[in-house]
Amino acid sequence: MWAIYWRSVSAIVLVIIFLSYCHQQFSILDLAINFSHLPTLSWCLTALFFCAITVFQRKGLIYLLWGNRLAFNSSVWRDINFSTILFFIGLAILSKVIHATASIELWTKYKLYAQPAAIIIWPFLLGSYLQYRIKKIKQLVTR
Repeated sequence: MWAIYWRSVSAIVLVIIFLSYCHQQFSILDLAINFSHLPTLSWCLTALFFCAITVFQRKGLIYLLWGNRLAFNSSVWRDINFSTILFFIGLAILSKVIHATASIELWTKYKLYAQPAAIIIWPFLLGSYLQYRIKKIKQLVTR
């Protein structure tokens, strides 16, 4: 579980650093007219980046960076990649919904505390799910 946790966190951090660099060079996020759309746009760009990597490596970015060390089959790697993409799409949708329905104070607290906490907690939940899934596969194989 911890192996996939630190690999996922480091991949997410690398993508965020890369997108920050791209924004600095090309002003990608300046396309947003309203600053309240920036979290949604940045999470959508992160999901898009993970999708773009999937075009070249079907198992995803986390496999591309550190996948040779872990002996998961292709379906597990695709699940990791797909769930990571869905996580960032979910962050984008949640950011937009909270901004549209909640007060500015709550939206600010969400951006400052909930989004970073979700980025830290998500790989842990992913690792726990994978550990559960691998146990299930081993039980099916031993029967």
